Order: sequence, then C-alpha cells, then structure tokens
Amino acid sequence: MKKMKKIQGMVLTGVLAIICFLGVLAAANFSIPSVGNMIFRYMVSFLNTQAVMLVAAMLLLLVGEILRVFDWPYNLPAPFFEGFAVVLIVSFFVQMTTVFDLISGEQISPSFMWISRTYPLIFVIALIIGYYSIIARHISRHSKAQAGSDETDEDDIGKGKTDEEPSADKTLRGKGPTASGDAAKPPDPLPGRPAEEKPSNR
Repeated sequence: MKKMKKIQGMVLTGVLAIICFLGVLAAANFSIPSVGNMIFRYMVSFLNTQAVMLVAAMLLLLVGEILRVFDWPYNLPAPFFEGFAVVLIVSFFVQMTTVFDLISGEQISPSFMWISRTYPLIFVIALIIGYYSIIARHISRHSKAQAGSDETDEDDIGKGKTDEEPSADKTLRGKGPTASGDAAKPPDPLPGRPAEEKPSNR
C-alpha cells in the first residue's frame, strides 16, 4: 500500500509538471504578438522546437523514478530510462547555445558542439552511476535485514537460557531436602548386634 501511494504521488507530480510546462509555453506563445522583445521571441521559439524533447525527458525521469520504488531486481531497468533522459537534457542545453548566438551576435555554439559526440559516453556514465546507487542500496538493505535476523536469533537463545535456569533451580531444590534428610538420619545398627543404650543420668 505504501508503494502504491508513493507511485501515485510520483505520477501525479510528474503529470502536473508536464501540464504546467505546456501551459506556460502556450501562454508565452499567445503573448508573442503583444511583446516586442526579440530575446523573448527567440526563447519561446526555441522552447517550441524543444518541447517534445523536454516532455520526453520528463517522462523518462518519471518512469525511472517509479521503477526505483520497487525492490531488487525489478528496479534494474531504471538507469536505462534515466540515462536517456540525461542525454536529452544535455542535448537541450547544447542546443540552447544557438539562442545565445542570436542574442549576442557571436558564434558561441560551435565551442559546445563537440559535446554532442560524447552522448554515448554520457549515457554510459549515467548507467554506471544509476546501477551503483541501486546495488549499494540493495547491499545496505540486505545487510540490515541480516543484522536484524541475527539479533532475533540472539534474543531467542537468551530467552531459552532464561527458561532453562528456573527448571534447573527447581531440580536442585527438589534434591536438597532428600540429601539433607539422608545425612541427618543415623546409620542402622549392624545385624545381630543390639543398639547401644544411652546412659541415663541418675
């Protein structure tokens, strides 16, 4: 139940974020005729061309976040979705340099275009980081569960010893009076020999 509620919250948050982004972008497009600022128009036009990619990145991150809620091994596909999302986000920022070219009038974007050739490397790095976090969390949970089971076994052993001690005391107490009684009883006289009479005080 807790996982389902958490997943529902994630889905609701992700959908609301996408709706808000598209709503703001639509409002910006409607306000273009009344705004004479060229920088604003460049930015809105750029976001229009990148809207599909940004929405795809949001959905991929949402899927990866949902998969991480599940336990091992059902959370293993999460880094793949997150890796693709990271590549799309990096591509978005690289493409944004073209807007700076239009705003500043200088050619800034060629200095960053080499990053586009490293997208496979970025994807692999995102995979390594994602799987490292998943494996580390799995090992941590497994060690905690193992420690908890060991503590439970120690508690059971301690309770068993506590239960055995009273029974041992009872056994010793039961044997005590018999032993003392046997020690207090005088020895029987030898057969055929009368018992010695105690001298009377006259």
